[in-house]
Amino acid sequence: MSAFIPLSELAQGLTVAQCKQCVYNLMGRVGVNTTTWKPGAVVRTIVAAVAVILSPLSMLIANLCNLGFLGLSSGSWKTAVALYVYNVDRNPATFASNPVTLTNAGGGVYSFAAGKVTVKNSTTGKQYVNTEPLSLSGAGSQSLNFKALEAGSASNSGPGAIDTIVSPRMLKVTCSNAGSLVASDAESDTALEQRCKEKLATLSDNGPFGAYSYYAKTATRLDGSPIGVTRTRVVAGPGDASCHIYVATDSGNVPGNVNDTSTDLGALSYYLYTHVVPPGGTIAIISTVNIAINVVYQVWIYSSVGKSSRDCQADILLALQESFATRTIGGDRLPSAPDVGWVFVDDIRGTIKTVFPDDTFHTVISNLAADVSCPVNGVPVLGDVTAQVNIVVRT
Repeated sequence: MSAFIPLSELAQGLTVAQCKQCVYNLMGRVGVNTTTWKPGAVVRTIVAAVAVILSPLSMLIANLCNLGFLGLSSGSWKTAVALYVYNVDRNPATFASNPVTLTNAGGGVYSFAAGKVTVKNSTTGKQYVNTEPLSLSGAGSQSLNFKALEAGSASNSGPGAIDTIVSPRMLKVTCSNAGSLVASDAESDTALEQRCKEKLATLSDNGPFGAYSYYAKTATRLDGSPIGVTRTRVVAGPGDASCHIYVATDSGNVPGNVNDTSTDLGALSYYLYTHVVPPGGTIAIISTVNIAINVVYQVWIYSSVGKSSRDCQADILLALQESFATRTIGGDRLPSAPDVGWVFVDDIRGTIKTVFPDDTFHTVISNLAADVSCPVNGVPVLGDVTAQVNIVVRT
């Protein structure tokens, strides 16, 4: 009996070099001496041209073969599998937004409509535009909402990072953000695949836990905009509920009241009760409690990294934000103590190290002497980050 060959190995495209080698191998089998041709020879050129055509064709055929299998497809191909096989749309990237305070130290009076004021994070260069009208009096200040011009986590900004007014010019007016502006990238292949698997649970009339998780992550507000739940924890509830559903977004807890559909938590409750809760069934929808973890770190990086200290700091901050956006509700659990959740200092240190793995040689987190415990309804979120990046010449 022949050995089993996984489909992932059978459905693989060929590179240009592999296509050329296949042609030469076939010629050799029929007796053609291919070793005497000089570079630039006509036959070699023809083989190279054929390989350039065959390689993308083989890639296309491989992708079409993998299109029928959720675990083998990737990128836009996995998006197609999710939509046409599971009827699941990939969640798009979101735009970071939060209030930014403009402070007028002069006597000028400024009034601009929404979309007319642009500020930026001078470290990353990312820009944000006001979504509310500005009406700033002399010697006054105003906090109003700003939204990133670019979708995705690349526009994330920590507290105080938005520090420059791009336009219009306003004399003696400064800007700063007290809270973080956090967005999420388009749903990853891994997250989309997990949600497709959870979609299968929705086929049961008994409302298995996977169905609650799927619908929570797919839920929209009454106006059709996504609520943005990306993390769930579904556990069996006491006698008054069939289950408890803990929910969180990339940036932390879901705000609002379960009885008020104008809030995100209320809209989520309405969505779940109209889509998945069986008749007569009850659920307890619980927004998580943010467990803010401040990080004070020092890192030593060899100058071979080719970046300034400021650029390295920005890249590390982005990695920390992305890491905390996906941390498990209730923390990570060791098999030896499954009832206790933690945020491990080693994990945070590892996130910093992996940003520049070939050049980082020492990392110290000075404010976390021990791992941080996390309650079952807690969601770890990144607090204030204080960084010292040391660029060292390798000797």
